[in-house]
Amino acid sequence: MFHVTRLSSLEQILSDQEIRPNTDRSRSTPFGYMNNGFFRNRGCISLFDYRAESTERLEQFRNRCYPFQAAEQGEGGIAILFLKPSVCDRLVPWTRWRDEEAWSEMVVPHVEAGYPGALKMEFVSEIVTLELTEDPESIMAVFRSARAKRLELQKQDQASDG
Repeated sequence: MFHVTRLSSLEQILSDQEIRPNTDRSRSTPFGYMNNGFFRNRGCISLFDYRAESTERLEQFRNRCYPFQAAEQGEGGIAILFLKPSVCDRLVPWTRWRDEEAWSEMVVPHVEAGYPGALKMEFVSEIVTLELTEDPESIMAVFRSARAKRLELQKQDQASDG
């Protein structure tokens, strides 16, 4: 069980001594789809719940929301806050989304769980930070650069057509 946040948010979390729900959407999230997140809308902290034994079906859901995606080059890194098992008793399972038939809200079935309200640092057992660096000559760096240039050219074309 763990929470992922931007590395830039870690200092505030440590200062507050808690992870606070982002119900007002004032803080950015490393997972862009969360603007209409099921747990966020209920005042919960979104967590990755990897307690279940891995199966092929479960891996399909885990791959839909990769916890390290926010650590990609240029994103500023992430902090992974691992939680103590005692937190599990208070979790809101992803199945609540199904029970409420909240189909218009986003959740990652079988992977995501929510913690209601602020999560005190006393429930965090370990913090790992991750920031990726990339060789600018690597194939991925070249690909990312070419893609960014293509997107920029598309924006310029759209602006001149408008």
